[in-house]
Amino acid sequence: MRKIKVLLSVILFSTATAFAQQNSTDVNDSELKKFATVYKKVQEVSRESQNKMVEIVQNEGIEVQRYNIIMRTQEDPSQKITVSEDELKIVKTINSKLKKIEENTNKKLQETIKENKLTVNRYQEILASIQSNPDLQTKLQEYLQE
Repeated sequence: MRKIKVLLSVILFSTATAFAQQNSTDVNDSELKKFATVYKKVQEVSRESQNKMVEIVQNEGIEVQRYNIIMRTQEDPSQKITVSEDELKIVKTINSKLKKIEENTNKKLQETIKENKLTVNRYQEILASIQSNPDLQTKLQEYLQE
């Protein structure tokens, strides 16, 4: 499940790190409140997507933990783990299904952000500013609890 969470995080916020490395942008309270509203909706879409991903893995007859181990092995061949041909076929099937979910999730996330009168770039800029500014993090937490 961790692999799926990591995968989803990369999908959702792939450019946020690049923005965080640049100077943070100014974020006013109104914009932060709007961001908090959108952030809640983005989290909901992300949870739904993650649940679908876990369901796909389980429906293919493999445990999520085993799937993650196989994926790590494919990323780092130096790991000494035996993977059967059947498991490789299952993983290939799972990955093609997960790719479709990724595409749908990205579309939903972009729509969610735009529906709330933010651009994806501005959302990412605000996210990067929040990640690098403890005061904004505190304010965001307050708005998220409202």
